[in-house]
Amino acid sequence: MHYNLAMNYNFRKDIDFILDITGNDLTSLAAKIGISRRTLLYSLEKGPSEAVLEKTYSYIYQSGYFLSSAKNEIFLESLNSKEQLFYHGSKSGIEYPDPHGSRKTSDLSNGFYCSGILTSAISFVEEYHSSSVYVFKADLSGLKICSFDCDLNWMLVISYYRNKLNSYRNNPLVTELIRSAEEADVITAPIADNKMFEILNLFSNGDITSEQALHSLSVSRLGKQYVFKTQNAVDSLHFLDRFYLCDEERRRSRSASLERSGIIQTKLDMAKREFRGKGKYIDEILL
Repeated sequence: MHYNLAMNYNFRKDIDFILDITGNDLTSLAAKIGISRRTLLYSLEKGPSEAVLEKTYSYIYQSGYFLSSAKNEIFLESLNSKEQLFYHGSKSGIEYPDPHGSRKTSDLSNGFYCSGILTSAISFVEEYHSSSVYVFKADLSGLKICSFDCDLNWMLVISYYRNKLNSYRNNPLVTELIRSAEEADVITAPIADNKMFEILNLFSNGDITSEQALHSLSVSRLGKQYVFKTQNAVDSLHFLDRFYLCDEERRRSRSASLERSGIIQTKLDMAKREFRGKGKYIDEILL
């Protein structure tokens, strides 16, 4: 894919929408945003700076116009029966989807990572000022898909790629799972954030059983991640929009993440009691 996504905000379209719905002219809108009319005109013609993006989208968000969510709903309604939406959170922007762009020690090794849920993509970049979410649509029906659910196989694969199964790398179950993953164009699996990985770490270290881990992880509700592993896979992606995440939107996302983290920890504490003696430890599974 050869187009440059680095500054593909639909800034002019968003400004036109706000002008139309609020009845403002450029001069009054610029004043409410906190910039000069000249700066707004320049931004519309040449593209906005990071400072203008933050001021503009903060004004829009704090005025009760949730553009990202609303545009996302419109995108969802426009899909055909074979298409899906995919979201890639970025700290500072990307030029194009790269199937080799992530570390080998990421959840599912290198690939172009997307979420199937907008709020999940936001949660992974909520700590970074000037972060954004790229929105794509794709039809995956012609690609080879390897799918994992929230189960033992998923835990083993993520533990493997995060270098937590070094003692079991040649285990037949592990090698077969990794073979399936490596042959795929796209891997789909539940998202594992940092809090969930703490639980996976406990499991791979032999501190909790598979049953305790799975009951703890099932509460996350972050949805699925889609890892585009090959050039054919990323070529299926069609860029739709780039959503700027203003400070207030990121703050609200962080608040939701803290609550989710607390729920997962509480579920883990309960699972340790409720499922004590149930399930198997890692060395019993991969003996």
